[in-house]
Amino acid sequence: MSNSEDLFKKAISSIYHWSIEGDKVKPPQIGFPPAVKARIAFFASQMEGGLLFSGALELILAYDEQQAKQKCEMGGEWLPVSDEFRKWRDQPDFAQVFREEQIALALMYGAGMESNNDIHGV
Repeated sequence: MSNSEDLFKKAISSIYHWSIEGDKVKPPQIGFPPAVKARIAFFASQMEGGLLFSGALELILAYDEQQAKQKCEMGGEWLPVSDEFRKWRDQPDFAQVFREEQIALALMYGAGMESNNDIHGV
């Protein structure tokens, strides 16, 4: 199997590989780098104060950092985009097309985080 195929299979698995343990459904394991986990947790905590899901996703990804910072500072605290996060977000590989979906799963279900406590405090 080529490296490209392996990357593609890992990316697909990070979105669609749900499992059942006992009577609980488990989200896929994503394996975020520490900077990505920190950024997701930072903006997920702002959702408790009224930040909408779509806004959190936009602020986490921050493709246009200046615009995202301006939007965030209207009602929330901004976390600058780290080089580690930017490298993960912009890495040109097959997994790149799934970055938004991976973050969405983390926001909704805690997928890829150490535990759901990292996001939802439960």
